[in-house]
Amino acid sequence: MKKSIFIIFGLFSFLCSQVKLPQFQNNSIRVYFDESIDINEVNKSKSKSGIKDVDDFLHTFGDFKITQWLPKASEKDKVDDVLLNRFYDIKFEKDSFDLEIIKNGLEAKSSIKVAEYIPRHIFEYKPNDPFLRNQWHLKNIKAEEAWSLWNTGSGEVPGDCTIVVSIVDSGCQWDHPDLVDNLWNNLKEDADGDGHTIELINGKWELDPGDLNDIDDDGNGYIDDLIGWDISGTTSGNDPDNNPMAPPEPGSTNGNVHGTHVAGIVAASTDNGLGISSIGFSIKHMPVKVQYDENPSDSTFEGGGSQGVLYSAKAGANIINLSWGSGGRSSSEQALYKNIRENYGSIVVAAAGNSNSDEFHYPSAYSSVIAVASSNSNDKKSGFSNYGKWVDIIAPGSGILSTVYNENYESWSGTSMASPLVAGALGLIWSYYPNESAERIEQMLFKGADDIYEKNQNYNGELGSGRLNVFRSIASGTLPQLKVASYSVQAEDDDDEILNPGEVGFLRVVLENEDDWADASDIYAKISTDHWAVTLLDSEAVFPNIKSGNSGVNVVDRFKFQIDENMIPEQIPFYMTISASGSGTAKYFETINFFVKVTLDQIGFPVSFEKPIRTSPTIIDIDGDKEKELIFGSDDKNLYVLDSRGKIKWIFEAGRNIRSTPAFGDVDGNDSIDLVFGSMDNFLYILDNKGSIITSYESDGMIISSPSLSDLDYDGDLEIIFPIFEKKLYVIHHDGTDFGNFPIPLEGSLFSGTAIGDIDRDGGLDIVLGTWENKIYVFTVDGAIPSGFPFETGGKISTDPALADLTGDGKLEIIFGSDDENLYIIDWKGKLISNYYVGDKIQSSPIIDDLDNNGELEIIFGANNGNLYAVNFREGALIDLSGWPIALGSTPIKGSPVSFDLNNNGIAEVIASASEGLLFAVEFDGSIAPNFPVNNFGSNELSFSVDDIDGDGDAEIATVSSTKLALIDVKTQYGLGQYWFMYRGGYYRTGMMDKMMLPIGKEIINIPEDFSVSNNFPNPFNPRTSFRISLPSSEYVNINIYDLTGKLISTLYEKEMVGGVHLLDWNGKLATGNIAPAGVYLLSVKAGKNHSVRKITLLK
Repeated sequence: MKKSIFIIFGLFSFLCSQVKLPQFQNNSIRVYFDESIDINEVNKSKSKSGIKDVDDFLHTFGDFKITQWLPKASEKDKVDDVLLNRFYDIKFEKDSFDLEIIKNGLEAKSSIKVAEYIPRHIFEYKPNDPFLRNQWHLKNIKAEEAWSLWNTGSGEVPGDCTIVVSIVDSGCQWDHPDLVDNLWNNLKEDADGDGHTIELINGKWELDPGDLNDIDDDGNGYIDDLIGWDISGTTSGNDPDNNPMAPPEPGSTNGNVHGTHVAGIVAASTDNGLGISSIGFSIKHMPVKVQYDENPSDSTFEGGGSQGVLYSAKAGANIINLSWGSGGRSSSEQALYKNIRENYGSIVVAAAGNSNSDEFHYPSAYSSVIAVASSNSNDKKSGFSNYGKWVDIIAPGSGILSTVYNENYESWSGTSMASPLVAGALGLIWSYYPNESAERIEQMLFKGADDIYEKNQNYNGELGSGRLNVFRSIASGTLPQLKVASYSVQAEDDDDEILNPGEVGFLRVVLENEDDWADASDIYAKISTDHWAVTLLDSEAVFPNIKSGNSGVNVVDRFKFQIDENMIPEQIPFYMTISASGSGTAKYFETINFFVKVTLDQIGFPVSFEKPIRTSPTIIDIDGDKEKELIFGSDDKNLYVLDSRGKIKWIFEAGRNIRSTPAFGDVDGNDSIDLVFGSMDNFLYILDNKGSIITSYESDGMIISSPSLSDLDYDGDLEIIFPIFEKKLYVIHHDGTDFGNFPIPLEGSLFSGTAIGDIDRDGGLDIVLGTWENKIYVFTVDGAIPSGFPFETGGKISTDPALADLTGDGKLEIIFGSDDENLYIIDWKGKLISNYYVGDKIQSSPIIDDLDNNGELEIIFGANNGNLYAVNFREGALIDLSGWPIALGSTPIKGSPVSFDLNNNGIAEVIASASEGLLFAVEFDGSIAPNFPVNNFGSNELSFSVDDIDGDGDAEIATVSSTKLALIDVKTQYGLGQYWFMYRGGYYRTGMMDKMMLPIGKEIINIPEDFSVSNNFPNPFNPRTSFRISLPSSEYVNINIYDLTGKLISTLYEKEMVGGVHLLDWNGKLATGNIAPAGVYLLSVKAGKNHSVRKITLLK
């Protein structure tokens, strides 16, 4: 280990001879503690190291302080075997002794591997004629030509506001009118989410008060670093702070103005009709202050420079400019800059110095730093500028006009001015090629430089690659510049042009050669990927020659690969390594990253709209043509009906936003399905299946909730039940007339829908709903509120109630969630049976389903804590299903889940999503189904619809994310069964488990193989029961009810019935219209040659 340390920290013996030179601090030593030392012990005190022999030795020279060189360095900050967090600075109160003795004594200690002198850096600047007002340097480096590479006529702005150049300097008057617009805003610290971290308050720019929360939001170790950082504070020993503003008054040598001048060269706002232009045009500057406000010398500073460099890298700066330095070399600093490059990918640029010398100048002479010399307007080396084989590039630095205090501008000279010009040019190049590596950006910088050695013959090879030419760096003509413009994938044995998990893909790539680059020939490409789900079958291809500005595609020689069947859909990163010939003998080698989308999207989806979709989607064959449609409403006032390929079949426009999920049923008795929904224009609309209005009803307020459909008076016609936000409950007939005593005023606003069922089994249906006044109401069909209601909770009720018989007593329990963080179960008397506390608001409407078909119902719901819950009701308590709850993310679950047997295993999956947009399918045991979660890239607070929309035997899931409607094509055969597969349990939106299909003939869910008649449910019943008939083909069907003597008492159906699964009801009435007496009856179903008889029991 000692050997490797000395390799890294070379030139120690050389440094010893320079102890008394001003480039080193005269009272400080830097040490590196051996890895065997616990540095946590060292950090406990600033007056001792905690290592006895070291402290005893140091105290012989008087009092001292020991501090960590880079307090924010972590285990990541490592170069070879050197950990930067193990360097410590020892500063003595007195300076009247020989540091060499101390250094040698410390190196003799076994606990210290290295001791070295600490460089004393100074700012490199030379202020000049304050009245020089031209910017000759921008013309000299071809900045205007470089800016013209952006399509400014079409609104493109040169540069890139995501490219950040850190100015580690004396601070910056960042509110200068020509600097503030290009000031870096650390949006990771944007606590109030308003998109900025500074605000103009009373005419003065201030740090955004809404973001000052004393929290390190971005986790980089610096609290509230909204625009940069002040490493040094006011005086030596002061704490750093988060405002890198330069002091209000410059020192005697203008040192404190230095950083403001440097910042203007990099990133003064350009094309703003004010002041100067900058090379970076629109790139951002990050001020990092490393000089004390009250420094006794305006041109020197202590160790803050290194800390400022590390902060810049941790804060995400792409480029770090250092317009300062000295002749003092430090192995610790060398390791720091290597760390910045290797572990953070930042490019460090530094001034070469103003001594007109070829002696090494640091930090610019370190191998990981770009050293910049200065030239004048004649392309000659500035008289003051350093030079040498260690210089990397030269740039204008004489008479450079830039920003200073008090909204002014001055021309200064120095390598301090040349360095930011190169830093800004790097930012501009990186803006043009944002996907390139730091090494490639440097290569382009040097490659584009102009050779000016003919004008500088005395400095042959000592001015680096030449004088900066940013235009040539960006638009080199010797090599092609190829990029992936687009791609297409053809799945093997699949014609939908969509690559799904489990498929083999043939990949064609369109390569584009950018304008102003050389023609490309002999193009060979090889793809690779690190993704586990991809097996490459043919990774190589030959492309045709591509001229500048043109494109080419591997039409015949396609890439080929296999996708694993269990892959979760996502963008797969591919790397294409390209070799090609450019102009002359130039050879081009490039690795291009691109992404291939593996998805479960149904062909034609997702479909995007201008405004958010605000209703849960529904899959249904609305017009009876045996092709299912997808129906939903939007904030653009439209109700949309799409076909299975995402094409619009028809649109209905309301007067305002449609946020009411439609209900579907034959409300007017014409044997076709009608659509019923409300709008924020106060109208309830009843449309036929072509989009024509049957009835429109004007209420007294906005209709946001989904209506429910139910035959409340058992007359064979469906009534429409809906609340309005403005505290009323409506019930109307299909012709628009009011039903009974409705509408009825309520105490609280309503966002949720109603549930309909005979909760007390008295023969009459009841209406259940919750309000924002924390109450659950029950209304009978005559508008009365039964005893025990309303039931009051401790918070708003935003969920739709669900109804189910959980106790087995034949009566229906009411299940709902509240903002008081509880799920409630109450009985028909308004008595609390059980509650389940989740610790956060419940705004996800519960569903009730027997997921595993074991005869026991599950209750499934989400909460605002991001958890999805599944519980059983047993012995008066709600018990978690094994493996539940499931954390779906950190954002609320507000949409109601649905259930469906996606993989034909007889057990339903639960489909749900948190508001952040990931769509989950959860198995009964709590595990996530294969190929899930699917990322919909948008927020979702709505429910879903699951059905086989295209008739291919697998299910599709309709889901919404903001303005986008997606249709997820699950690639497994689905299972038959009765599930809660859409919002509110079915098309009538009643919140009832036994109302999940349309009346007979209205909806074909599947085509069964055999004839069958299900048991009726519920059984016993009062007054209504339901049963399913499965027909493998169309048949003439007779459905009759007989008493036990064989007497016919009612005929339910007597005509042709199409093949499929159909739901039928008997309302308990005789053919005369009277209610049948209690007793056992026979249900007889004849379909062609098939006949089935079931016993059913009617109770009173």
